[in-house]
Amino acid sequence: MLPRPQVAEALLRARLNGWVPNDNWDEWLISSLLHALDKGRETLGSTITEWRWGHLLHWKFEHPVIKRLPPVEWLFDATYQRNPGPFEMSGSGTTVKQTTETLGPSERMVVDLGDLDRSVQNLVLGESGFVSSSHFEDQWPAYYYGKSFPMQFNHVDGKDVLRVKPQ
Repeated sequence: MLPRPQVAEALLRARLNGWVPNDNWDEWLISSLLHALDKGRETLGSTITEWRWGHLLHWKFEHPVIKRLPPVEWLFDATYQRNPGPFEMSGSGTTVKQTTETLGPSERMVVDLGDLDRSVQNLVLGESGFVSSSHFEDQWPAYYYGKSFPMQFNHVDGKDVLRVKPQ
């Protein structure tokens, strides 16, 4: 596991003896940079200007139940082909948009406490976890491109009302 960025920064600033070969920080940094460039070329191609973070970090969504039940997976083939991904992602485990291949937010929400009707929210994929539902992945484009939906607290247009009458 790599050290947290703050630890790496502190070591680079202090340049303590015994941390790098021959205590030569400049030589070690240049060697590390050249090694990283070689690995990058090996993984992403020789033209550095065409490197994209999303080629290394991507999401592919798999239904958590169906992927563990291969005997019944064929029942869902017609709809499960909609299984989204892979998608190039931004962010990392140490950024505001905490994203890794196995970690990501379940929703995005911004609440305006001064005016709740200006609050916005969306789920990563959609409202439904059922793969054949039209709402299974209906929010993904908005999530991916950084858009959200209004959370209307005072302007709800309810089509049906559920009244609970305790007895």
